[in-house]
Amino acid sequence: MPMNKGVNIGISELVERRIKTWKTDETKAEPKPDEKEKKVRFYIAISRECGCNAEIIASNLEARTGFIKYDQEILNYIAKDDEVRRKLFETLDDRSMGWIESICSALSLGPSVNEEEYFNRLTHELLAICHNSHAIIVGRAANFILPREYGLAVRLVAPRDYRLEKFAKRMNLDLKTALMQMERIDAGRGNFVETHFGKYAFDPRRYDLVINVAQYTEEQVVDLIMLALQAKAGDTLQLPVAQQEPLPRGVV
Repeated sequence: MPMNKGVNIGISELVERRIKTWKTDETKAEPKPDEKEKKVRFYIAISRECGCNAEIIASNLEARTGFIKYDQEILNYIAKDDEVRRKLFETLDDRSMGWIESICSALSLGPSVNEEEYFNRLTHELLAICHNSHAIIVGRAANFILPREYGLAVRLVAPRDYRLEKFAKRMNLDLKTALMQMERIDAGRGNFVETHFGKYAFDPRRYDLVINVAQYTEEQVVDLIMLALQAKAGDTLQLPVAQQEPLPRGVV
């Protein structure tokens, strides 16, 4: 979906401020001894069936953890803007950049030139973002790209009728149209993973936590994710992390 001018400006300002903060942070303090070998900061990767209110859940997690949320719209913006990408990679030293290149070269790429270029940009971008910042990544097969030992991979699911009601209401669509769009979106997400990784996208064994959101309130879903996050990250991750800039209103 194309972004309007105001939203573009909001995303641009967000990304510029974040990169400037990363550059400043790099000059302030040397990493602790137990952090020097870590390639990325602890992250949350959220995979979801359409209609599971993942955006709301991710925003609530952002407030609870201090992590920064990156959704498809923001990630696509960064991937397509060469100047933003240049500034992003300037925050990395040669060793970190070399590690990112080695990860990306090991990942399979899509069949078309355009898909291959986008996927290559996306993988570099995700690794660079999570090297610099604790992040919540919504979609984009992040759990297949980022090192699993440094993150929590979450899958949000629900019965079709539950999701259909939520999606139709949010998009202001009749049920028949909403169902077609919902199925198309879910199929596209699955195809993205299978095309680039050759794996079934929705195998529950590829996630640390699978939640049927129809069985809980949104607050309870966030509570479950927070519990799993702290259990996997251990005592080294003190929540909330240092407050980072919130997403400007109107961006998503």
